[in-house]
Amino acid sequence: MDEVLRGKVNVNNRLVIPAEVRKQLGIKAGDEVLMRMEEGELRVYTTAIWLAKMRAALRSEAKGTSIVDELISERRAEAAREERDAAEWLRRKERARPKRGRGRAAKRG
Repeated sequence: MDEVLRGKVNVNNRLVIPAEVRKQLGIKAGDEVLMRMEEGELRVYTTAIWLAKMRAALRSEAKGTSIVDELISERRAEAAREERDAAEWLRRKERARPKRGRGRAAKRG
């Protein structure tokens, strides 16, 4: 259903969902619906539809890399960066350190 339907906001500021939409979605009086703002649009979901969307999203995530593998990969990359930073710090420290053995001993001779 891609057609535009009209709903109404009543005097109590409640959005009235058209009967045709309620029937197609299986919404009955007293049912809870979930709402989400997306790019300036209000999207209304039944709990069953929302759960189906979340399950599908999790399944598609599961087909890719696992969260554990992703975490391990990120940690290894972070450890490599830390090692590079530490090595660079040591190189800079060595360059900044004055050379020993050329000071007083060189002047005596």
